[in-house]
Amino acid sequence: MFNLCKNISLNVILLIAAIACISVPRLLENRWLLNNFVVFLTMTIEPATTVNLKRVNIDDRIADYRKSLSRWAVLPYKVVVVESSGYGNPFTDILKNAPHIQYISTKLPCIAYRGKAYGEAEILKYAMENVIKNDKIHIMKVTGRYAPEENLKTITDILRAQKPRLMVKRGSSQWFVAYRPLVQKIAASCIKSCNINGGGIFEDHLRLLSYTEHALEYKERIKVISTYSGTDNKIVEYM
Repeated sequence: MFNLCKNISLNVILLIAAIACISVPRLLENRWLLNNFVVFLTMTIEPATTVNLKRVNIDDRIADYRKSLSRWAVLPYKVVVVESSGYGNPFTDILKNAPHIQYISTKLPCIAYRGKAYGEAEILKYAMENVIKNDKIHIMKVTGRYAPEENLKTITDILRAQKPRLMVKRGSSQWFVAYRPLVQKIAASCIKSCNINGGGIFEDHLRLLSYTEHALEYKERIKVISTYSGTDNKIVEYM
């Protein structure tokens, strides 16, 4: 009986130790995410007559954003959403169970002939001035219709280890990660000169900043919940 109790006690100790080995790193990771990382989603439910934008039906756009928010609602990240057309909040049923998501709808400047890049830059400017005011956290800007199929652990592990000022996916502005001063710099540059008829698009300004800031390039594609491109209305499965 003594040996049996001894074996049971030893097994319990080993089990507790195994749980601790799993829980402590996870606890530290969650603490880091809470204090050092935020996902920032840009949305425009009711777009103006913007050049080079084909997915313009409001119901379609709401459906896209609902699908995305439903995924972000179950991921372990703080999320800030800024919707720029002042449409309001048609996602209350999702957000009531997602206290880690902050949703703001406000009417921001939109100049149709300057393209959607200008509108997105105005969203970035607004968010950095009014919502996200911490210069020391990593801000992952993601176009609002996109949400990862898996978690973002590969990216957050790199951020924790290397602390890059800027991380980009070459040739794309669907997502990037930067500290607040750099997000403000990108926004200001695009607001000043983004124009599809000259002055460049958002990707041009992001690429230029990538060179000057020696950005860390992320070369893997991120699998997303299947959605539609706002530009050409085609199905998108990676960002």
